[in-house]
Amino acid sequence: MLAFFLQYRAEIEILYFLAGIVVAIAASVGLYQLVLTKRAAQANAKSEAFRIAAQQCEFYLTRVIPLMNELDAAAKAQGIISFGEAHVEFRGGKLHARVKQPAEITDKCIAIAEPFTIAMNALEAFAVHFTTGVAADIPGFSCIGRTYCRNVEKLLPELIPLAKSGFYTNIVKLYAIWHARNEKARIEQQKIILDRRNNDIKDVEIKTVGL
Repeated sequence: MLAFFLQYRAEIEILYFLAGIVVAIAASVGLYQLVLTKRAAQANAKSEAFRIAAQQCEFYLTRVIPLMNELDAAAKAQGIISFGEAHVEFRGGKLHARVKQPAEITDKCIAIAEPFTIAMNALEAFAVHFTTGVAADIPGFSCIGRTYCRNVEKLLPELIPLAKSGFYTNIVKLYAIWHARNEKARIEQQKIILDRRNNDIKDVEIKTVGL
């Protein structure tokens, strides 16, 4: 055996060397296939998230909006002009809210409990898809972000106490995120307008007499 090894030592070393190269190539191919599989999975997940976002936007327009209109009609029938005032922020993964609500609104809100609950259940079902990342956030916001915030904003004095008790938390969370995005876009728009106005204003220098 030793004599055989010594006789074919060079050939055996070449075979070992070639085997190492084959193993390295196989490992590289396997790693590349894993990368491709991961990219394909990410692309499929993104495509699915966009599809769900489109579905939810359609659900909002065809289901949630009519329910919100019914709630508005019920509120007006009870003489509810405003549910109060509320301010919501989403900082560091936590909701921060302040509510100011007239005491006399409570009895009127009890009278519209049914349409309120039905509308909010549908709105919560919509919002949870975005707050959990199942639906793509940006396309959803681009499609109905502003109308969503407008509709939720007037109900915040009722929603915030409920959210603190564990109800409709996704409605409030999504509002806080999308409202902040709306505000950022509004400020950036104002900045562009002010910059343009500033550029249009020409400095006029009054020459000093005698110079």
